[in-house]
Amino acid sequence: MVPVETSSVSRANCSIMDIRASLSPPIHFRETDTMRLIPLFKTTLLTASLLSLSACGDGDKTETVDEVPGPEASEDADGIDTPIAGGGTVLNDPTPRFLTMACGAMPIADIRSSSSASAPAVFTTDTVVNGRVDPESGSNTVNYWSVDLQPGFYHLVQDATRLDGRNANLGLEFTDVSGPDAEASPLLLSSNELGFHIRDHVFLEIEQARTMTIQVTPRFGAEDYAFGLFSNGTAVPSPFFDDCPTITPLSLGTTEALTLPLSQEVDDQKWYSIDLDAQDYVLSSTATRTDGTDRNIIYSSDYGSQFGKTSRFEQISRVNELGITRADNSGALRPSEAGEVWIRLRSSTELNVEFTLQPEN
Repeated sequence: MVPVETSSVSRANCSIMDIRASLSPPIHFRETDTMRLIPLFKTTLLTASLLSLSACGDGDKTETVDEVPGPEASEDADGIDTPIAGGGTVLNDPTPRFLTMACGAMPIADIRSSSSASAPAVFTTDTVVNGRVDPESGSNTVNYWSVDLQPGFYHLVQDATRLDGRNANLGLEFTDVSGPDAEASPLLLSSNELGFHIRDHVFLEIEQARTMTIQVTPRFGAEDYAFGLFSNGTAVPSPFFDDCPTITPLSLGTTEALTLPLSQEVDDQKWYSIDLDAQDYVLSSTATRTDGTDRNIIYSSDYGSQFGKTSRFEQISRVNELGITRADNSGALRPSEAGEVWIRLRSSTELNVEFTLQPEN
């Protein structure tokens, strides 16, 4: 008999099993968060296993919501930005390019999602599709999509929102189920974040022309989602595909003034965007209570990049002062690469805020 090659693979629940090696063409995954976890690793079935093990090590982020909540609202500013490595679609370029266009600038394709593995919905690269999944539904617990791919490098980008509209855990799993063995299917992307509306992203390489069938599975209940597979160098609507926050263009050295409401709904957060170089900046802010009372002042600011990936948002500052009417604060932004940056402000009390962003001296 011919010996059967097996690999040890971890399931999403962290249990271990031995399975037959996958017959699907291999996929290379690229870690793009400044290569902070693993510089560059090649994936067949075994690499998908490593990703699952890494997720198991981190554990699910199921938490209660912080006193200062999380993302969005409706509209955007400028068009396309130039990220690292310049512009233009280049499928054979292994350097990830983060070109963006305005949220809502690319219409969502009129393609109905499918809950049938044998009849997946068909879409094309460089388009946005959407769907809805509910683990407690009778017939729509997962969705299936099919796409023809040429060899090269792609960005898989996804957004998700909860059907109940809460600021709570959100997450989806995108799995390549093209192979003959479902248990050996590589996990392409697994998201798990807190927020009203989240975005996740992975950079990957397809070695040879193939048709990929993608299974979309919810992790935390009923969710709406949108996603696309974009050729490297294609501009991607950011920081979301639709349900766009109102994003105000920001200029260095210019003081912005606003009323920051109590963050109870998605529209209560304030968004700004600016193109920055890879250097240090300082955001200085002053906040006063709108009711003039001598009580708590609580608000925060953070910033993100790379298509607005939720997990890349880093805190600039967080103020929690008691028994005052005015708070002065400053915090640092340290982008790791040139490109578009989004700044978010959120509050647990209604405040009048002024802030200025400028290079650090």
